[in-house]
Amino acid sequence: MTHPGCHATDASPPRHAVSGVSDLADLLEAVARGTVSIDQALAQISPPAFDPVVVNRQVVARLDTQREERHGFPEVIFAQGKQFAHLERSIAQALTHGRDLLITRVAPKRGERLAKTFADQGIMHHPEARCLYRRLAASDDGEGQVVVFSAGTSDIPIAEEAALTARMLGARVTTWYDAGVAGLHRLLAAESLLKSGRVYIVVAGMEGALPSVVGGL
Repeated sequence: MTHPGCHATDASPPRHAVSGVSDLADLLEAVARGTVSIDQALAQISPPAFDPVVVNRQVVARLDTQREERHGFPEVIFAQGKQFAHLERSIAQALTHGRDLLITRVAPKRGERLAKTFADQGIMHHPEARCLYRRLAASDDGEGQVVVFSAGTSDIPIAEEAALTARMLGARVTTWYDAGVAGLHRLLAAESLLKSGRVYIVVAGMEGALPSVVGGL
């Protein structure tokens, strides 16, 4: 069946599943030109995909395998609160998809154990950020300039998690820690960063005044 307003052609369209935004845009343009019929286009649009994680015959997670196509980065695994067996199995399956991987809020002992388990698959442990990660195409050169400030030393774990996340996304990151408003001169000493940054991430766990000050400067 051919839908009204669309002309069938003898040429066969490319036979691949469409899941990403750019692929979908190309396909819709082909439909608009009349080189691909609506039926042919529908045959190429893949349904949302996920990879079920099964532990003891129970589905405990569903990995979003198309997250990178939709948002530019694969699904991040949040470790806090997960049973160890569930977390370990989720990481193992995520690694089979051949993409970068970030696991956040990993307790220290869990991080050490999992880093050893998956060391041969490129998993690295960042204890200060409480993260595990794998970068397949790591580069020292990032894009833009993300500056991460922390108000106090106790805020560093959150700040390091933010910095690692930004680097995983391909950004160039600079950090400046312990610059709370109680000693404003410590923040003003970062004048060059306050002028050169494109994005600022400010971590302040007490009164939370530092974000407003950085925003005002």
